[in-house]
Amino acid sequence: MPSSTSNFKRILRLPRLFFRQPTEAESVHGGPPLEFERPIPQIPWRGITVVVVLVVIAAALAWEFYCRSIGYGPTLNDNEDLWTITRRRAEPESIVIIGDSRGWYDLDLDELQKGLGKRPVQLAMAGSCAYPILADLADDKTFHGTIICSFVPVCFLPRRAHPPWNAGKKAVRRSHTQVRHNAASEYLAMPLEEHVAFLKQQDLTLEQLLKRLPIPNRPGALVPPRLPPYLVLWIGSVAPA
Repeated sequence: MPSSTSNFKRILRLPRLFFRQPTEAESVHGGPPLEFERPIPQIPWRGITVVVVLVVIAAALAWEFYCRSIGYGPTLNDNEDLWTITRRRAEPESIVIIGDSRGWYDLDLDELQKGLGKRPVQLAMAGSCAYPILADLADDKTFHGTIICSFVPVCFLPRRAHPPWNAGKKAVRRSHTQVRHNAASEYLAMPLEEHVAFLKQQDLTLEQLLKRLPIPNRPGALVPPRLPPYLVLWIGSVAPA
């Protein structure tokens, strides 16, 4: 009989159903406590690891080639953390560009630098409202530079709970509340986004990919053409409800 002070335990091996409850025959009342043990199968783990790594690499390469074939390339994601990093580069006498995608796509910073003598700070965002950003710059007592604002009425007019308004408001809020791990995550993501095309958190989502399925149109349906890359979010955000 085991001593009451000993560390004696009965091991219950469950080779098939690892998390099942022990039967009445296995649970002997008054006996020593049962210790559940999950046996490790004797299989070639190293070989399985190598195969899994190769499959993951092959799948990532195939997905990268597909994303490049439909027009996407390595570029930084236009998110709140990247906007915040750029916002902090604005100096008191800086030239700042704000607005929607027109100010983002249609202005060449290199050419503006040649003509204006200084490089502007690009704070325009696709599908965003410039009003919250303009108000934030106006409230900044340290800033007294020049603002170039792209004005599109459907995006600029301050409509609460409107997607462009929310995009601008989130960017401004993140600039005031960003913590260290948000900035560190963005700095770590930048080298990958500059070399990998499929890291598009807004365009290459499951919802957007399902819309690309080649489903035949019904007779007489007016279906718009497929949008080019990088314009999916912008079109969806300013479309009237």
